[in-house]
Amino acid sequence: MSKIIEPDYLVHFKCIGGDCEDSCCIGWDVDIDQKTYESYKNVSDLRMKKQFDKYIYENDWITDPNVDFAKVELTQDKKCPFLNADKLCIIQKHLGEKYLSNVCTYYPRTVNKVNGMYELTLSPSCPEAARLILLNPDAMKMHEVEKPGKFPIITFDVDQKSKQYQKTLVAYFSEVRTICLDTMMHSYSPIEKRMHDLAEWVDRLQKLHNQRQTHQTPEVLLKFRNKEFDPGIFTSRTLKDYSDNMVQLLLPVDSETYTMFAEEASRGDFELGETIYSSYFSEKRHILDNYFVNLMVKNLFPFTEADQVWDAYMMLFTRFAIIKVQLIGIAGFRGELTDETVVAYIQSFSKVIEHHRTFVEKAVSHQKKNGFSKLAFIESAL
Repeated sequence: MSKIIEPDYLVHFKCIGGDCEDSCCIGWDVDIDQKTYESYKNVSDLRMKKQFDKYIYENDWITDPNVDFAKVELTQDKKCPFLNADKLCIIQKHLGEKYLSNVCTYYPRTVNKVNGMYELTLSPSCPEAARLILLNPDAMKMHEVEKPGKFPIITFDVDQKSKQYQKTLVAYFSEVRTICLDTMMHSYSPIEKRMHDLAEWVDRLQKLHNQRQTHQTPEVLLKFRNKEFDPGIFTSRTLKDYSDNMVQLLLPVDSETYTMFAEEASRGDFELGETIYSSYFSEKRHILDNYFVNLMVKNLFPFTEADQVWDAYMMLFTRFAIIKVQLIGIAGFRGELTDETVVAYIQSFSKVIEHHRTFVEKAVSHQKKNGFSKLAFIESAL
């Protein structure tokens, strides 16, 4: 049995298969681990073996044999060739679930190991997961459970007591992460203020790293207090300009749904949209709270998405800027925001940004080149 920390929403998750409005077998690379690949080579079903030989090939750029030893050649319309007309997997249908690859078995789950404890979350890039994560105000309450078996894919494995982290910020992983999560979970404050508070925390941590004074981290975490911040109810022009800039690095994408939303956002009445957005999220603030807390838990914020903690913060802020500005634009285009629209938008955005091969690298480079990657810019944009 393994001890696992997971959010409450995960208990209710179950893949809805062919009823899903956005199949995970469409528009994404499909990775095959080495063990599964070898089982395909030895399968006795001649019809399936012929399909495997035709569509599955060894990967020349393996990152982890438990993940991407081989790949599936997608069809011209970006679909997995093993997906039938009912959007069901013919591998599972004809051979059974044990013949699914690790990725296909565990998506949309993410498993991390932190100081010996497993942490399990879901990605909102899955429509059913997105509904569970976003719509329940109590979705991100965490609990500990025991489950059998081992996990073949561990996305991040961190032990802060490891010698390799002795003189780094990671040596204070739990303490730093707790403060970051506590800051984001203070839902009585506007999310803009929490984004601002996070920026000040992480900026201070980055300076400790740059000055090689990470041993002072406990003292800084104990004494540091956030400045007063009083965000307006309307989005600043700076935030909109920044979001538009970042979206240009993201587009074009294969997702018809996200492309539609992006087009609506660019055409919407922004002033009208601001009013609709503010009214909607005054009652539904848990939606964005849950999205960002889930993201921070899944990505071990602020330590894993980029080389530096400040770059990780900038990617969090970038998501916030794009989501807020585009939802305002969509609201201005449609004349309303509904739960269905917001969930569909965030799901499609998550699917695009999570699987974009170069966005993080391009965004971090662009931010630094154009002076966005500074605390002063964050303060001007929020």
